[in-house]
Amino acid sequence: MDIRRCFCKINIHSIRFKMIAVFLTVFFAVILLISLFLFKTFEGKITQATRFNVMNSIRNTTEYISALFNGIENVTQPFIGNDTLRKYLEETELNTSEVNDFIKYVNTMGRANQYIYNIELYSIGKDILVTSGYGKIYKTFEMDTLDWYASSVEAKGELVWNQTYTFTHYHMIEKTNEKVISVCRLIRRDYFGKPIGVVNVSIKEQLIADILTRIKSYTTQNILIVNQNGNILSKNHTGRSEEIESQNFYLPEIYAEREGVLTREVNGMESMIFFSTICPSDWKLVSYIHKKEILSDYGIIRLYTLLASLSAILVVSILVVLITRNIYKPIAVLMTAMKQAQEGRLDTTIVEHRKDEFHELNMSFNNMIKTIKNLISEVYEKKLLAKEAQLKALQAKINPHFIYNTLESMIWMIELKQTDKLRSIVSALSKFYRLVLSEGREVVSIREIAEQIENYITIQKIRFMDKFDVEMNLDEALYSYEMLNILLQPLVENAIVHGISNRIGNGMVRISGELKEQECIVFTVEDNGIGISSEK
Repeated sequence: MDIRRCFCKINIHSIRFKMIAVFLTVFFAVILLISLFLFKTFEGKITQATRFNVMNSIRNTTEYISALFNGIENVTQPFIGNDTLRKYLEETELNTSEVNDFIKYVNTMGRANQYIYNIELYSIGKDILVTSGYGKIYKTFEMDTLDWYASSVEAKGELVWNQTYTFTHYHMIEKTNEKVISVCRLIRRDYFGKPIGVVNVSIKEQLIADILTRIKSYTTQNILIVNQNGNILSKNHTGRSEEIESQNFYLPEIYAEREGVLTREVNGMESMIFFSTICPSDWKLVSYIHKKEILSDYGIIRLYTLLASLSAILVVSILVVLITRNIYKPIAVLMTAMKQAQEGRLDTTIVEHRKDEFHELNMSFNNMIKTIKNLISEVYEKKLLAKEAQLKALQAKINPHFIYNTLESMIWMIELKQTDKLRSIVSALSKFYRLVLSEGREVVSIREIAEQIENYITIQKIRFMDKFDVEMNLDEALYSYEMLNILLQPLVENAIVHGISNRIGNGMVRISGELKEQECIVFTVEDNGIGISSEK
C-alpha cells in the first residue's frame, strides 16, 4: 500500500522527473559504452598475449625439431662416397672379417646420435639388408614392400622424409611394433653413377610426441606435425578421452606462409590455429586451441566489470536524485510561495540566502508581497472604498498567469541549461515588477513606462522564442511627462498574446508615441497578427 502511494506521488510531467530521466539515460549510456569498450579491450589483450606466448613456443619448438631433423640428415652423409661402403655394397668376395667390420661400422653410426632408432642399409646388387640394431637380416620379404625403399628410388638420390609408419621387427621373436619417422636416400657409385644401395635412418615418433606434449599449455590445445598432404605424422598426448580421431588435418592457408596464426572452426569450435615450417622436411608444426578456453579468464573480468558498472549506476542514480533535488528546490520554494500568495496568505515570505538569479527573483517576490501588505494596510486605515479599487489594481499588476508562464519558461531554460536566457529573463522580470509596483504610485513618468514596456517585451520574446519583432519609437520630449501606471502595457500584451502568438510565422509590433498640439499625447500600438472580425 505504501509503495503504491509512493508511485502515485511521482509526477511524470514535473521538471524534476524529466531531469532525472535525462541524466540517468545519459549516464547509463556512457557506462554501457565504457563497459563495452573495456570488454573488447580485455578480449583483445588476452587474445594478443595468447598469440604472442603460444607463437613463441611453437617457433622455438620448430627450431628444436628442425635441428633434430638436420642432425638425422647428417647421419646419412658418411654413407655417400665411402669406398668401404661401396666395396661392401658391390663386391661379392668379402671374407667374414670384412663383413663383420662393416656391420660394426653401421652399428657404430647408429649409436652416434642418441635420437636414432635404427639405420637400415640395403645393397641393391647383392640384395642384402644390414641394420644397426639387428646386423645382417635374412629377408623373407620383397624390398618393394617397404615404403622408404620405394620413395628413395623414386627420388633418385635426393633426401626423402617419410611419413610415420610402423616398424615391424625383422625377427619373429620380436613382437613389438614401433612407430617411426625416417629419412632415406639412394646411394650411387659416383655422382652420376649406377645406384648401388639405399640408406634409411629412423627415429621414434614417440620422441617427437613427447616434445609436442611438453609445450602444451591449454586443456583443449592440440599440437600436430603434418606433411604437405595434411597427413598427421605426430601429435601430442592429449591426456583426455577426446583424442584426435582423424589422421588428416589439411588447411591450404598454412602452406602459403612459413608461419602465422589463423582463426578457423575446428571440430565445431572456433579455434586459433598457430603454424610454423619445420626445416628441412617442409612439414608443418600446427597447434590449435579452442577460443572459448583462451577467453575463460575474460569471463571473470567481464563479471567484475559488470559488478563495477552496476555499482556505478547505483551511485550515479543516488547522485542524480540529490543533484536534481538541489536544482529543483528553489523553483519548488518559489512556486509554493506563489500558490500561498494566490490563496491570500500574504504573510508568506521566502527566506533563502542564495547568490544566483533566484535570489533576485525571491527578493522581488518578497518586495511584491510586502508592497501588497502595505497597500492593504493603508487602504484599511484610510479609505474602505479605495481599498477595493487599489487591491484590484495590484492584482492586475501581479498577473499570476504571466508569472506562472514566465516561471515555466525559466524551468524549461534550466532543463536545457540556457543560462544566458535565464539570466536575462530573471533580470527583466525583476525590473518589470519593480517598475510596475513603483512603490505604490499610480502616476509614473513616461520614461519609467518605456522601461517597463522594454522589460516586458524582453520576457515575452524569450518566452515566445523570438517569434515577433518590436519597434518602439517614443518622442524623447515625452519623457518629462507623467501618466497612469499600467495603462500602455495591457495594450502591448494584447497585441502579443492575442494578435501575434496565434500567427503563423514571425510577427511585428509597433509602439509609437508623440506630442500633439495643446500638450495632447497620442500612443499607438499596432500589430500584424491574426486581426479581429468586423462583427467583433
